[in-house]
Amino acid sequence: MRLLRSLALACIGLGVLSCGDSTAPHPASGTYILESINGQPLPAFLSPIPEASISVLSGYLAIDNGSWNAVTVQNIREVYQNAPRETVDAQRYIYVIEGNSIMLLRFCVENDTALCRVSDGVISGSTVSLTVRHQLADQSFTYLYRRGPLPEDSTRACWLQTQLGLRGACGDDS
Repeated sequence: MRLLRSLALACIGLGVLSCGDSTAPHPASGTYILESINGQPLPAFLSPIPEASISVLSGYLAIDNGSWNAVTVQNIREVYQNAPRETVDAQRYIYVIEGNSIMLLRFCVENDTALCRVSDGVISGSTVSLTVRHQLADQSFTYLYRRGPLPEDSTRACWLQTQLGLRGACGDDS
């Protein structure tokens, strides 16, 4: 039953993707800079508990029109037993946009042939608001992104975006 539901979701997603002019850029395609999480400006704490805290320092969302790929990159600071560590979390998704709604999908962990819904959001002018479910924190967070260029110090994020196969990575629209 779960496989049938996943296949139906994938078929619906592909059906939506096949509609319309695939050569015309979608108005939402581009790069968005993470502005806040749950209304809290960055750095934003996802898990501010004394023995293990996780905070997001910066991040971005890139939506590519030609490949139906979206990429999120977050610069994260983790502190565990008073030892800080900074990491970069990069995720690649398939997206579906209908009207002003966006849905991010990726292959399920338990079944790599089925697509799982990861987050839902709303596109409004120059912003994208995504509700993201974090497994580790066992709660949902609302990420607000605003359209803009990548910061100049984002060389590593640009490299990751390129490695993830996003066409037009880092402002190169080729």
